Order: sequence, then C-alpha cells, then structure tokens
Amino acid sequence: MFDRGRHDVTFGQRIRSERLFGNAMAAGACAGAVAIANLVAPGLAWAAVAAFPVLVAAREFVDQNRTIARWWRGARATLPTTSGEVIVRGIARALDANAVAPYSRRECLGYWAQFTGTHFGDEGGVREDRYVAEDHVQLADVLVEVGDAKILVPADRARLICDPRSGEGARLRVAPNHGAEVDVFVPMTKELLGRARHQEHVLRAGDEVVVVGRLEAIGGDPYRDAIGATHRVAGERKAALVLRPPELAPDARYDAPTLAERPRVEARPYTRPR
Repeated sequence: MFDRGRHDVTFGQRIRSERLFGNAMAAGACAGAVAIANLVAPGLAWAAVAAFPVLVAAREFVDQNRTIARWWRGARATLPTTSGEVIVRGIARALDANAVAPYSRRECLGYWAQFTGTHFGDEGGVREDRYVAEDHVQLADVLVEVGDAKILVPADRARLICDPRSGEGARLRVAPNHGAEVDVFVPMTKELLGRARHQEHVLRAGDEVVVVGRLEAIGGDPYRDAIGATHRVAGERKAALVLRPPELAPDARYDAPTLAERPRVEARPYTRPR
C-alpha cells in the first residue's frame, strides 16, 4: 500500500471532471427544489423541473475537458510584456525534487492517479467489491520555459489538471489464490477505460504544459540567481498547470518485446477505510 499523499480533489472539481456525478447532483438539486416548491407553492414545481436542463448545460460549460481544450487553444507561446493573468504554453523542467507516481513508482514532476477495481482486504484477501478510489494528485516544484522567460511554479501554489481519460493504464486481474496479477502500463484506450485498472498520468521534464494564473516578475531574488527564473506564480488563487489534452490510443494488442519495455505496477492501492 502506498501513502495517500496530497489529495487536491474538491467537490467542485468532481462535478467538473465527472459528468455522471455532476448530472446526478443537478438531478438531486432539482428534486429538492421540486419538493420544497410543492410544499410552498405547487405552481412553482414545473419551474423547478425546468431548471434541470439549465443546470446540466451549466455543468457542460464548465466541464474540465472542455475547459482544458479552451485553455490549450487560447494559450500563448510567449509571455506578454506585463505581468498579470496569463494563459501561456511552455515546457516543464525539473528543479531540486521530484514526485513518485504511486503505482508504477516512476519519478516525475507530478502525477494524477486513480485505481478502479477490486478492493484488497487487510489480510491480503480480495473482496469482490468494485469501487473507484479517491483521485491522487501531487506536484513537485516546476520551472516552465515560455520562450525566453522561465516561470517558477511552486508545488503549493499550483494545481495539476488533466483529462481523467488520459495517461496510461494497467489492467487488473484478480487471481483465484487471493492474489492479483497486474499488467503493464499502456496508453489509455476506450476498452481500458471500462476495465478494472490502475491509471496514471505523469508529468515529465520536457513535457508541454499550459500555465493559467497570475504571474509576477522576479527581481533580485535568490531563486532567479540559482535557477534563472524570470517570473513566478503570484496571487491568492492557485495557478493551474494543465497537461496536454490526450487522444485515446487505438484498441490494439502489443507484442511481447514492446510490453517488456513498458513500466509495470509496483504498488497496490491503499485499503479502503471501513
């Protein structure tokens, strides 16, 4: 079992990233409004029902995948001449510390990880209990090169955002002898999205990212002298460090030599609290 680490997934982020969950919340809100309207003014019940498609449309507008696509399309390749709110595209570079992906144990600059499958019992047994574990998100300090500028993105001043269909997945097979045979990580496919799996999207040095947030220029700062940073994330709100939108890989079988070179699962998910 691995340490849970930092959990940055909020209720609002779940609504934005999980369509079924968001629509269920909209249906629940409308049902509550209808119940209250029937008690107070029955004529308003139909108005409450009519609010459902409005809430669903609002949820679709703030959908994380659509937002990522909008940010990516609107990102600039260079910084504007003045500091402030920006959407810029650059290359991620490592600083002094890395994160470690929880299932494959790969070193990276950050990761989003999720386990979807069968719960492992405390004594090593397997329960036939399918569930989705809480998302795990972690980010190390990152330097993002945008043209001639270098943006310092501290881990505590940014949140890592990606499409939850993205990254790589390792299919999980539960063996009858209370063990688990795990596969290697391969690019996510539509078929794999419907399977019990370990899933990771890792940010590596050299990957293209988009920074969304407020920046300020650095002047006379030790960080600038040490790493050459020209700007850093500023303001009360955390910046968004956005990973490239994915294209789902085709459902194809890999030959043995290719699979031998892929990373394997090296850690089980944590035991779900009782």
